[in-house]
Amino acid sequence: MKNLGPVDWVFYRAYMWLDRFYGGGTLMLVLTDSQKVEVVLAPKTAAGNPAVVDVAAGVVFESSDPTVLEVLGDPVDPLRATARAVGPLGFAQITARADADLGAGTREIVAVDTVEVKAGEAVTLGLTFGAPVEQ
Repeated sequence: MKNLGPVDWVFYRAYMWLDRFYGGGTLMLVLTDSQKVEVVLAPKTAAGNPAVVDVAAGVVFESSDPTVLEVLGDPVDPLRATARAVGPLGFAQITARADADLGAGTREIVAVDTVEVKAGEAVTLGLTFGAPVEQ
């Protein structure tokens, strides 16, 4: 395993704990450093049925580490966003926040998931030369 920084290590340990706790049911999304993915917020009731949230109050998507993963909300559909690997490798969490109270009040609900950004396939080769010496 590569050397993990302190924040990466926390995400990795949390993922491993959740993986064991839920019996391997949790999946972490893995992107290469040149990929992006659509993120769709799917509100559910306590019984697991589709629900609505107050989109007029604002739905917020954010990344725990924008240097690894950028998350941009969709300008047309507030329940959608695009997550894009920025360049460095590592882990980032995507957090989505929405207001579940459809009236005048506010009751924030939150969804969080982890994304790992890994290196993609090599597409170029570079040559490095040492100092010239006499034969």
